[in-house]
Amino acid sequence: MKGVILQDSRFIKRIKKRESTVQKEMGGDRTAYSNVEYYPLITSRSDDATNFSMRIYKIGANGHTGTHKHSYEHEVYVLKGKGCLLLDGIKLPIEKDDYFIIHPYEFHQLLADEEMLEFICIVPNKLKNQPE
Repeated sequence: MKGVILQDSRFIKRIKKRESTVQKEMGGDRTAYSNVEYYPLITSRSDDATNFSMRIYKIGANGHTGTHKHSYEHEVYVLKGKGCLLLDGIKLPIEKDDYFIIHPYEFHQLLADEEMLEFICIVPNKLKNQPE
């Protein structure tokens, strides 16, 4: 099938352009966040993803997520910018093309420097009847 492109509506809907993603409201205590935008890409609810969800976060200049922890791990890949990962009280510099894992129950926070920090975050899916 090399070089053959099939147009099958069952599968073509899976291909999406990043420009078509929509910013969503942040959940939880939004007062702990500063200058953060959230864009869900793949979720169990809208894409029937069984195991993982993929999101993009944009943290504006000098903004930050809240300090928090989860019962699950998540993986992060930095797309743009520079900043810091605060991990269990240790401040680690991060920049474009860095990637890392945050293990369950580790307190963490992401902070942007003077420019926007943009990253992909992948997490295990919640139960389908819970908000994403």
